[in-house]
Amino acid sequence: PGMDGLEVARRLRADPDGRAPALVAVTGFGHDDDRRRTKEAGFVAHLVKPVEQDELLRLLGRLE
Repeated sequence: PGMDGLEVARRLRADPDGRAPALVAVTGFGHDDDRRRTKEAGFVAHLVKPVEQDELLRLLGRLE
């Protein structure tokens, strides 16, 4: 409560032990500025809803 996903990502990335998980933004917003903000916050990928199954599977394969 009181935080959006961007702030959660920033706080996880700021953790001094550096063990933040791979974060994927899944959102209805897909403009260049939206993608820039998620990247700056520390997300490894930005997917726009509705997410195609093949796209999600490719991403998950790269994150393994």
